[in-house]
Amino acid sequence: LLVQDELGESIRKFSPKPADYNEWDDEKKATNPGPWITAHAGVNRFVWDLRYPGSDRVPSDKTATESLLGPFVLPGKYQVQLSVGERVYTASFDVVNDPRSSVVQSDLIEQLDLLKRIYDKLSESNRAILRLRDVRSQLRTWRERLSEQEPIEAAIDTLTAAMDSVEDALIVP
Repeated sequence: LLVQDELGESIRKFSPKPADYNEWDDEKKATNPGPWITAHAGVNRFVWDLRYPGSDRVPSDKTATESLLGPFVLPGKYQVQLSVGERVYTASFDVVNDPRSSVVQSDLIEQLDLLKRIYDKLSESNRAILRLRDVRSQLRTWRERLSEQEPIEAAIDTLTAAMDSVEDALIVP
């Protein structure tokens, strides 16, 4: 299921839950939580939350709930494409602004542009955290391999502590 704006730019893509989802470890499930579309014979229903994708996820970060949702789309014309096998079904629809709101479209566009830049920076920061965690894991492995070599162990410990302070500045531990 693909949602596009009136210019044909992709906004969100949704797919069925992977068949091997139950075998995934908790970390993989945390970084790929869905939402999933159903793919059963018969009537299926999917409700889109009218949002762009949120920021990249960091497993175990329970403080980032709002940033994972993504900003709302603007009022305007949209299209949805449902692919089933070789067939593609397309429908158009409108998203309308709350009639009680007096905000003008240009302000909404500015707000969305700012939110997209913020989400991009959050994603960049979260990817850096994931890289730090990967390097920290590699350092632990090297520390185990090179045990009893005190200068190397000390250097690894110093580097790990420095990486911890960087991560603590980027995310609430």
